[in-house]
Amino acid sequence: HPQKGLPELLTRSALLNVLNEASRILFALLFLVVRAVCFPYMVGLRLLPDVLALWGAQRVPAGAVWPLGVIVSSSAGLTLLQLHWAALITRQVLKLLNGGGDDKKQAKAE
Repeated sequence: HPQKGLPELLTRSALLNVLNEASRILFALLFLVVRAVCFPYMVGLRLLPDVLALWGAQRVPAGAVWPLGVIVSSSAGLTLLQLHWAALITRQVLKLLNGGGDDKKQAKAE
């Protein structure tokens, strides 16, 4: 598992430590923009209105009702999952900004 040797590598190489921190920050920012903002926007303001307009106009072919229902329900579920993950990542970012570290590392140090 890569996590086993990573702490040792990070203590030996300043460049790897900086690269690791930069990649974590970049991941958090990109995840929050794409998954917590863009994805719910596309589902809530693009997909759902289109599907509801089709259903409201009764222009959905008989064979497409079930697949559209699956799309709507899975999109809603995935949106909730994205928001949950975004909350977890935000919590970790706030913990990092407030000076908190890795709980496992702190427990080992004590």
